[in-house]
Amino acid sequence: MKRLPLLALATSAAICLLCATAPAAPNIQQDDLGPVPDTGQIAHQTTYVAISPDCHDIAMVVKTDNDAELRINGKSIATADEISDVVFSPAGVRLAYAARRGKTWYAVFDSQETSVGPSAPSNLLISPDARHLFYLTATADSQTAVVDGKPQKAYSQIAQVTISFAGFHYAYAGLGNDSLWRVVRDGEETGQAYTSVRQIRFSRDGQQLAFVAANAAGESVQRDATVYGPYYRVTSPPAFSPDGEHLTFGAYQRAPGAPLDESGYPVLDAYRVVDGNAVKSAPTTQILYSYGAEGAHVLIAELHLLFNTNGTEFVYIDGLNCAGGGVTEDVTLSPGGARFACAGHGVLVIDNRRIGYLHHVGPPLFSPDSRRVAYATADDPSKIWSMNVDDDRLPDSLVLPTADFVNSKWLANTELTDQLSIDNGHSYNGQIPYHFDPDGTLVYFRIEGGHLYRVHWKPDGATALPTTRP
Repeated sequence: MKRLPLLALATSAAICLLCATAPAAPNIQQDDLGPVPDTGQIAHQTTYVAISPDCHDIAMVVKTDNDAELRINGKSIATADEISDVVFSPAGVRLAYAARRGKTWYAVFDSQETSVGPSAPSNLLISPDARHLFYLTATADSQTAVVDGKPQKAYSQIAQVTISFAGFHYAYAGLGNDSLWRVVRDGEETGQAYTSVRQIRFSRDGQQLAFVAANAAGESVQRDATVYGPYYRVTSPPAFSPDGEHLTFGAYQRAPGAPLDESGYPVLDAYRVVDGNAVKSAPTTQILYSYGAEGAHVLIAELHLLFNTNGTEFVYIDGLNCAGGGVTEDVTLSPGGARFACAGHGVLVIDNRRIGYLHHVGPPLFSPDSRRVAYATADDPSKIWSMNVDDDRLPDSLVLPTADFVNSKWLANTELTDQLSIDNGHSYNGQIPYHFDPDGTLVYFRIEGGHLYRVHWKPDGATALPTTRP
């Protein structure tokens, strides 16, 4: 079914973008992965379906009368009384999950089991090199991080768990008995205590750490041993430049000498802060960097007041307006940064085109050569998800639901996601049941006739380029 844009998106400046190429005579192949369980058999746990990042492997937890069975690509690999939190490594090489036998829970990393205790491990994360496993354990009054089977210091609560994009570095916020938060980096506290901590970020090489922290003086951004602030409020997550040389974020500060407004609130000035140097700007809600063969680009989302509203986000690439109207969910840059897409509230924006009246939209994803955009859509009242490339709906393509579905509806992000969540040009940080291979082949899963299929869709003329990341 051909789908056409319904409303042109007006922009304040033209953007030099690559033209989308419509699919032509694609080569479609599919692998039959065997019978798919009834939806009543699929275990409705935290993660009952897990998909490898390259979409070549799919894990399902299937409930039977007596136990739970873990299946990979339709083949049974393990059974237990209960199985949850299935996760693939970033490269899809290894698998981790939580399993219960009797009253004891185990953390399983491939076939290696580590006894955890009566409570299930959570926040299972595998390092980028697939050599290390991180997870949390809990008692009635504490949480503990476990790294490669070794428990760390216990805290009342652990939050904001982050693993570096390169190497193996981890960080999180731990709440002490004094009701103050401390940041733990690679097992060591950074030394200061805060009333709150949020948005912990590593630089791309994992050597630097930044986060937003609050105390009685206000909010600050701490970058290793350097503190920027305090500010009245930090408005965007701290963003490292690709080379790690610069750190940028948005912030509000009280207007010098200004009295309280008529509602009793302080008058605020908005700033964009780069390495501690603040320059007045529109309120900044998100900053993402892109780099590749086409050079470096920066994406900035700003909040603008329109018609006495609370504000609408506008997205700019290299200073040029490329999307407005609040469409800022699942913001996506092409691998080289020259193209743009985002989705939200039944609207999809691709470059300077706005496609409206969509009931549900999945995260847009660019091909490695930046020529095509894949995304999922669902039509009410059936809520059957279909695969789309550019303006064409692929035939007979029911996209398999993942753990990011509730009541047949995709739980899209309501804000832009952080730099480290970007994978091959998309910023969605959940599981996506479709992915472009480096040779331009789109891989996705579908169900037909009670069987699960892995589909390989390759258009003629697809350019084989190495998969790059913004």
